[in-house]
Amino acid sequence: MQSRVADALVFVLSEGTPLSAWRDLGMLEREWSLVERLAASFGRVIVVSDGGAEDEEIARSLASPCPLECVCNRDGTERAAWRAEAARRAAAAARGCATAYVRTNQFASGEQALAVAARLREGGVRVGLAARGGYLWSRFEAAEHGPESRVAAEVASREGEIVRGADVVIGTSPLMLDEVCWRYGVATARAALIPNFVIDDEPPAGASERERGTVLYAGQLVARKRVEVLIEAAARVAAPRGPLSRLDVVGEGPEEGALRSLASRLGAPVRFGPRVPHRELLARMRRCAVYAQASAYEGHPKTVIEAMCAGAPVVVAAAPGLDAPVETGVTGLCVPGDADSFAYAIGELLRDADWSESLGSAAAASVRRRFGLAATVEREIEAARRAMAANRSASGAPPPVRWEGALLSDASCAEAWTRSLRGFAGRLPPERRAAFLNAVGREVRALCAARDGASEEAA
Repeated sequence: MQSRVADALVFVLSEGTPLSAWRDLGMLEREWSLVERLAASFGRVIVVSDGGAEDEEIARSLASPCPLECVCNRDGTERAAWRAEAARRAAAAARGCATAYVRTNQFASGEQALAVAARLREGGVRVGLAARGGYLWSRFEAAEHGPESRVAAEVASREGEIVRGADVVIGTSPLMLDEVCWRYGVATARAALIPNFVIDDEPPAGASERERGTVLYAGQLVARKRVEVLIEAAARVAAPRGPLSRLDVVGEGPEEGALRSLASRLGAPVRFGPRVPHRELLARMRRCAVYAQASAYEGHPKTVIEAMCAGAPVVVAAAPGLDAPVETGVTGLCVPGDADSFAYAIGELLRDADWSESLGSAAAASVRRRFGLAATVEREIEAARRAMAANRSASGAPPPVRWEGALLSDASCAEAWTRSLRGFAGRLPPERRAAFLNAVGREVRALCAARDGASEEAA
């Protein structure tokens, strides 16, 4: 048995993605499988979530080899105030611990993780902080909203804050880590490559277990996933003249209406369905003849490696992140991101059962060796040990101020300044908080006095 990494593992969920969202999206079993395995190297697990009381009930149903406590926003406290309250309650849950490892689920949980780490350090706990991101958050938001948008700037600021403040930065692909290190000035020695994992407790399916002529896509129905390319390809390869009998699209999102209309207009044999629990999705991957995905970019695509683990031959676009797990011609096919290329590749695989099975078998062997859960747990434990040994931020200094665009907006600047000051003050230890607020109060009173004096002179 491995020696204990720290007395507590503090697992900080992303804002807006509590345990209840994992459950509703069919992700809970998959995502918790990693935390459960990691928990064996800690004395207790503390999950920090902005979900409601329902998260406490869910946490009680989760398996854990050590005591588990869920810190959740059961009273619906406003977000900025909740960060400070969550940090206080997480520190209370860690009472008696001399050491704690704080890890984000995504970069989007960074602000909360920094607040928790600071509060623990105030109490004398030795903390190692890991900033884990499954994808480059800022790049995704810039692609969706525009690189010069306020959203992109805000996200880049928040992302930089957690990455710079962490002892170890965890990324899922070399491309992602290179960009994070370059963009935020992170030494490569602080970076850890831990790809997404697959649950590999069932053997891959063989050709006899697959439904002939079926192609599967699973994921969000959003613009960057380019599901329309798959629909257009399906229309080109459809029976009776082609070998494709049906394209199954499993997922939900804002593009669903447009995609349904496109399928109807083209006469493509597409069957739409909502997200399903993870085990059910894996079963469908075991039954499909081909798995296809045409995204414009990805981090490290979970559904692709899961389909490969199930033994499905995959066809993916040669796009950043998406093609990384696939060695074209050996473990799958990487093609240009247009409908004709997908139609040709899918058609050839559906016509050649031996080739399909060869690619699927090689894919399963490769993915299980590289991304199996056991190997991922080992990498995670090593990253945690590095973070605990580094302890870069032991001084307990609060993270840097994040300046919001609203602070300069005439319409909402007073509210934004109040919110920002409250959030910053909430991260300080009590004695420093009092001194800070007194100093701010003196400056505000002086400004008001100067304003009043100027008004009297003008009168």
